[in-house]
Amino acid sequence: MEKTLFEKSEKKLIKNNSKLLFSFLTALISFFLSQFGAIEGFSPFSCAFVSAVSSEYCFAAFLGSATGCFLSLSWQEALKYLFSLGVVCAFRLFILKRTSSENSLLALCVISFCSCLCASVGYMAFSGFDFLTAVKGLCEAAVSAFSVAVYKRAVAVPVLSIGLKRLSAQDAASLVFCLCVFFMCAAGMILGFVSPARIAAAVIVIFAAQYKGVAVAAVSGVCAGLSFCVYENHGFMLALFSLGALTAGLFSSLGQYTTAISFALTASCASLVSGFDKAEIGAVAEVIIAAGVYSLIPPSWIISAQDYLSKNALMKDSDIERQVCANLNLAAGKVEEVSDIVMRVGERLDRVINPEINQVFSKMQQGLCLGCDKKSECWNRYFSETAFDIMVMAGIQKGSAKKTALEKRCIRPMALLEEVNKHYPDFVSAVATKVKISEMRDILSEQFLSVALFLSETAKNASFSGIVDKAKSRSIKTALSDSAVETDALRYMTDLSGKVSVEAVIYEKNAFFDTDKMKAIIEFVTARKFERPEIAVMETKTEILFEEKARYKIKYGSAQIAFSKSKVCGDNIGYTKDLQSNEYAFLSDGMGTGARAAIDAAMTCGLLEKLLACGFSFESALKVINSSLMLKSTDESLATVDAVCINVYSGEAVFYKAGATVSFIRRGNKVSVVEEVSMPIGIIKSVSATKTETQLQKGDIILLVSDGVTTGDCGWISDELLAWSTGNMNDLATHIASLARLRSDKRCEDDITVVSVKLSEN
Repeated sequence: MEKTLFEKSEKKLIKNNSKLLFSFLTALISFFLSQFGAIEGFSPFSCAFVSAVSSEYCFAAFLGSATGCFLSLSWQEALKYLFSLGVVCAFRLFILKRTSSENSLLALCVISFCSCLCASVGYMAFSGFDFLTAVKGLCEAAVSAFSVAVYKRAVAVPVLSIGLKRLSAQDAASLVFCLCVFFMCAAGMILGFVSPARIAAAVIVIFAAQYKGVAVAAVSGVCAGLSFCVYENHGFMLALFSLGALTAGLFSSLGQYTTAISFALTASCASLVSGFDKAEIGAVAEVIIAAGVYSLIPPSWIISAQDYLSKNALMKDSDIERQVCANLNLAAGKVEEVSDIVMRVGERLDRVINPEINQVFSKMQQGLCLGCDKKSECWNRYFSETAFDIMVMAGIQKGSAKKTALEKRCIRPMALLEEVNKHYPDFVSAVATKVKISEMRDILSEQFLSVALFLSETAKNASFSGIVDKAKSRSIKTALSDSAVETDALRYMTDLSGKVSVEAVIYEKNAFFDTDKMKAIIEFVTARKFERPEIAVMETKTEILFEEKARYKIKYGSAQIAFSKSKVCGDNIGYTKDLQSNEYAFLSDGMGTGARAAIDAAMTCGLLEKLLACGFSFESALKVINSSLMLKSTDESLATVDAVCINVYSGEAVFYKAGATVSFIRRGNKVSVVEEVSMPIGIIKSVSATKTETQLQKGDIILLVSDGVTTGDCGWISDELLAWSTGNMNDLATHIASLARLRSDKRCEDDITVVSVKLSEN
């Protein structure tokens, strides 16, 4: 309870602090919007802002606007705007808040229009009527109403959620309008001889140039220049920002510092050409300061800002990945719970005699025990003891005494023995059925656990799917754009194995793209080699995936010789790739020789190949195969598994053994042996393979062999492996298999299988 109260208090405190922060920001913005008469005392924007903000921040906006009016305007004009602000605030807090029109855009626009118009009429009543002043008041009221509509739309734009890329033209225009109005109103605040508003606007223009190049830079420069021209009637501001932005956009591909310097130089020249007055000199100082400020911003901050603005709702992001991982882990937990339920229900059923045996007991009650005085005592009061004694008498259970309690208690012991012997086959059949059901239940539980393990592993792999290099992604995207290859989204990723991939997304329908040109540019920027891309054309987008060419190439070879008395080899081999840049080679030796052993080995290799390829780890795949072998037939069915997993990017290798014999690794002039004691699969319900990890190098050769090769001394295999000089792996496997057949003992002859693997540079 204390913890709950503490958490509630903490959440309440955070909420209150957030509200306080937003109130302060609202007051600050309204202060800037009202502090200066934007166009010769014409300043309707603060009234519109008070009308547009949420009702809970309305009073904060009123305070900020009122303070700004008294600090910047004459007392007559300040009273005029204070009246209009007071009317809006009163209507919103005391009238609209009590009705369903609290957030009605039409009502807010009407209130803003009427309050500004009434304030202008009242002002003229004291200062005298003038036609020009009346027209200006009417225009001011109209601009105020229009600004309310734009502010409301701008506040509703989810720019941080979907970025600028997917904004409609109307939403983008509303944001630009609000930004221009803010800079226009804040331009009059001077610190020393420079304007912080113009410095901030210049920083934004430089960022726009580096972010989107010439087009966006030119638009942002024109908007900023017009904003400051309107306020101060300085025509050179338009040329300063427009030309500076255009030049910065042209040099944006050369990096942060070049973009900032090119803007400062061009803007300074444009300002000084207009003259050497105080305004022009101040503008030069402002653009130089802005370029310096932008140059000092950490590149990671700029990249983060670009990523926020470029975010696209259709792209996969970390939130979606986390949700997918959470769902997979939840599913894994539920499947594991199902496995536990199966085991618990089975344990409860074990305490109850199964239906077949109950039928036998029912026959005894209706026949032999019918009319006996002790029938109720035996079959009601001591049912469990009676059932156990009957099982002892039938020879299915072992008893401690020569005579059971039932035999001592029964008034017809000889007839009881005859009845037990009569139903003996039924007892045996019932018990066998119960045992089989128990085994099936255990196997089913193990299958559920395997699926749960697979889901957990998939969630883990999804959560570590790759690390995105934002700087490299930005460089590749810029290089493609400079070569007239436009992409809507691009990311450069490195997974845990070190493999690099580049994913590009194009949302334009039926877009043309030259993959060879894209591949050449990506290889030039990254200094890596890539495979041919995989292209997925969807309804709303086209995804192009470039995967790095593997560092290593693997050569395989194999040879098999069947047992001399059989036409079918009881061993089987397989190769596959998983989803994590790993390649597998494996062999399985079925129990015995001939067709039956071949079926077990083929089933093991076939399932292993499919499960590994679709994302199962080796351990979870082995559990599924083990359960499948146990379910395959009523007879004993087992097989060994010998596998090696090699990452073709890092060279890391893992040997897995389940009842398998030794394996060999040749590196240069040395041969090492991998040998672990383990159990074959298909015998017991819980199985696990031994695991040996090693780091391979270029030129290493691996031999996987069945136990038909390693009969007796294995030293000759190391000698032959060291003496081998050619690179053909099939020839090597055939050579080892032939020698093994010649050296085999006829008394313990077995199937022979050899798999050879060589790691070479790709």
